[in-house]
Amino acid sequence: MLGMFFNPFGFDAIQIMLMKLTGSYLGANLVLYLLAVSCFGLYFLYSGTNPITEVKKSIKYLIDKFR
Repeated sequence: MLGMFFNPFGFDAIQIMLMKLTGSYLGANLVLYLLAVSCFGLYFLYSGTNPITEVKKSIKYLIDKFR
C-alpha cells in the first residue's frame, strides 16, 4: 500500500531528470518505455517461456471460458 503512494513521487523525479537530459518529454518517455520493454524481454529470456505461446494459451482459455 505504501508503494502505491510513494512510487509516483519517484517516477516524477526520474521523468523530470530524463526530460532535462534528453531535452524533450517524448525522449524521456521513450527511455522509460525502452527500460520496461528490456525488463520484459529479460524476464522471458531467463524464464524460458515464449510470450507468443503464452498469449495464445490465454486467448484460447478465455474463448473456451466464455463459450
